Amino acid sequence: MVKHFFIVVASLLIASASAQDKPPEKKDGPKIILAAPLVVSPNVAAKITLRGMKLDTASEVAITGVENPPKIELKKKEKSNPPNGINANEIGDSFVEIEFTLPENFAAADVQLAVTNPDGTSQPYNLAVKPADKLQAESEPNEAFRKCNKLAVGQTIVGSVHQQRDVDVFEIEAQAGQALVAETFAARRGSALDPLLILYDAAGQVLAQSDDQPEHRDALLKYKTTSAGKFYLGLLDAHDRGSGGHPYLLELRAE
Repeated sequence: MVKHFFIVVASLLIASASAQDKPPEKKDGPKIILAAPLVVSPNVAAKITLRGMKLDTASEVAITGVENPPKIELKKKEKSNPPNGINANEIGDSFVEIEFTLPENFAAADVQLAVTNPDGTSQPYNLAVKPADKLQAESEPNEAFRKCNKLAVGQTIVGSVHQQRDVDVFEIEAQAGQALVAETFAARRGSALDPLLILYDAAGQVLAQSDDQPEHRDALLKYKTTSAGKFYLGLLDAHDRGSGGHPYLLELRAE
């Protein structure tokens, strides 16, 4: 009987020691999926919404990888269900709104942001940085040739496909023999947008179009004009979806 008692006590002590030695369960930290808008400019006050997972418990948002980074003000944080038809894994279940200003001499093409909450710190998110004079905000209505925004070579549109079946149209003035390149930056930056680009002539005839690239879902359209005049570039989601989680950058350049 005494022997049995000591065996039971020894088993309990071993079990207790094993429980104490077991490391605590590691929790997943926050995750940034996308930013809206997808770009900021040096020396311009930026108001950015970050969407992702567990951002409603954020205690800090910081710029990483640079010396003497500017302080980021955390203005708002909330749980936020994704729009209908969009999975939370695509654009997150929460958001934070932040404000900051990059110094005038900031020269990098990206700035890295990280969110910290009680469970840890997120992987850095790369937010694009471009000079303010190279950016142009999309403005509605712009869904047709007669209702469109102008886009010049060397400019980048900062926009969003706001709703289902939304199409953004841009008028381009080009010279004969000009090699135009239109490129979207969306999916690569975490946007739920799957961009489709279609180039039309002034009569509405389709000249070229672009959807996915081999390495990502962003569109890259190239076209060499045969005559001078007006051309129209349409941008839409390939699946006719749209929401606040569908931001994009549209860059036009000549090669």
